[in-house]
This record gives sequence, C-alpha cells and structure tokens, in this order.
Amino acid sequence: MVKPIYDEMGHKADAAVLFVFGQSNAHAHSQFLEESMRLYTPLTHVFSLARQSNQSLIINRVTFEGYKTEGMNLGETQNHTACFAYYTALAWEKAVLSGEELPDLFIVQVSIGSQGIVGGMWNRDKAPALRPGTLHRADIALLPWTEKINHLVMQQLKEQFRHPVVIGCHWIGSENDCVKGCFDHPQLDERYDEHFDRLLGSIGQPCKLYLYEIVLEPDKTADARAPINKALKRQTERLPAVRFVKTDGDCPYMNHDPSAHFGIFDRDDVHYLPRTQRWFSDSFLREVWRLPADTPIKR
Repeated sequence: MVKPIYDEMGHKADAAVLFVFGQSNAHAHSQFLEESMRLYTPLTHVFSLARQSNQSLIINRVTFEGYKTEGMNLGETQNHTACFAYYTALAWEKAVLSGEELPDLFIVQVSIGSQGIVGGMWNRDKAPALRPGTLHRADIALLPWTEKINHLVMQQLKEQFRHPVVIGCHWIGSENDCVKGCFDHPQLDERYDEHFDRLLGSIGQPCKLYLYEIVLEPDKTADARAPINKALKRQTERLPAVRFVKTDGDCPYMNHDPSAHFGIFDRDDVHYLPRTQRWFSDSFLREVWRLPADTPIKR
C-alpha cells in the first residue's frame, strides 16, 4: 500500500509537486509513444504547465491543466515521448483512482536537447531569450526563466493549498558538458554548485534533488564523463538531500555489451530507451511512496 505524503511539520500533503529539468533525456528525445499509449484526454489527478499558455518572458501567473503527452514541456517542442514525467504521471493517476491516499500531482518540466550547465542554454551567462520551437529552433535562457516559473508555481500552489509538498527535483542532463571546454572548464564545480543552488532556491521549499549518472557512450567517453559525474556527485556532500542515481550498477537493464547498446540506450548510445525511463520513474515512486524495492508500479 502506498504511504501518504507529509511535509516537514507532519502535515499531510494536499498537493504534490514534481520538477523535471535537464536536456534531451529529460524529455526522452525521439522515444515516441505508440498511438494507443498517447494521452490526448487530460488526466484528472495529474496536472502540468502547457507551453501554449505558460511559455512567456512576461508571465505573472502560471496556468495548470490536466497532464497530456502533448505540449507539456516548457522547453523545446517535442511531444508524445516515453519520458520520466509520463511514466510518473500514469502511475500517480492509477494510484489515486485505485483509492490510494495521495493528493493531486503537479508536474513542472523544462528541458531542451543538447543544452548543458556550462555549455548551452542552462549556462548562467546566456543572454535573455525566449524563442519557442523544436530542437535547434528553440532559444531560451533556461536558468533565470526556470527560476521565475518555479517561484510562480510554488507561490500559486501555496495560495491554493494548505500543505503543498515538493516530492522531488530531478536533473536528467549534463551530457552536453562532456566535451572539451566544459568538462575541463576551470569553474566547473562552482558553476554546478550555483546551478543547483539556484534551482532549489527558486523552489523555496526543502526537497530532495535527484541527479542521474552520465553513462552515454560508455566505451568512448570515460575521461569526459568523470569530471561531470564528479561535479554532480559532489552535490551529495554539500546539499542536505540528494540522491545520485547510479545507472551503471543499479539499473537492471544496464550491461556492457556495445552491440546491445548497453541495454539502456537507443542506437545512438546517448538517449535512454523507454524501459530505462520507466525504471527511473519506478525507482523514484518506490522511494516517495515508501514501498519495498521489488514492489511493481502499476500504470
């Protein structure tokens, strides 16, 4: 049985909030859902921010609507993908409709492919911009704009609910920083520290930060990946609540067979397969719902 969610003072949550940030793997680039799995009818207990009504530099209030698989990433335009947010939304809706004692879930998702913290649109030095569009067309100064969105989200949910609880802030990205000029940047650690401080600070409520080990092209990029994973993992030492998700070793699908794309990737050895995204979601929900490690998550 799923366990209820409480805030730090012991109050039962009447709203749950999930933040998902990063680059292409945060929205499951090119991992398109079969037609029968796509959500055209909005869910009734999971809500998110639609691009059409929220992707603006002059926004003063956000607008939530029932979660669908189209138009719910405030970063680039890429719809109907088998991403972490999708699998989490399905499971949450199923649990509520099955009678579990859970509040409604509110998801905030911001990601654009090929954009890192040092090299890309999450860079703190990027000039202000917000041009919507698909990959290679979208141009957004992601960090300051996401800070604004986070603040508005939490401000409005606190107006609407008595005890909204952030169940997690997920960063599924940093692959783009595994290149020269980024992984060897003299300010790498300082920029990573500031990045996560600003994301968490804009949420304004203590919450757990989930960081995902970079394992792209495992047979080719070890030297480039090591400094980035170190910069991610150091957050576990300096922040109060961080889980570093060690894909290589914990994910049951991961292997070291290049011909099988290491068990977790599409053919490019960069983008996670749907089953990998689902494993991310299952592991997270077992933790949030305080379930045994072998408990199946229903959707």
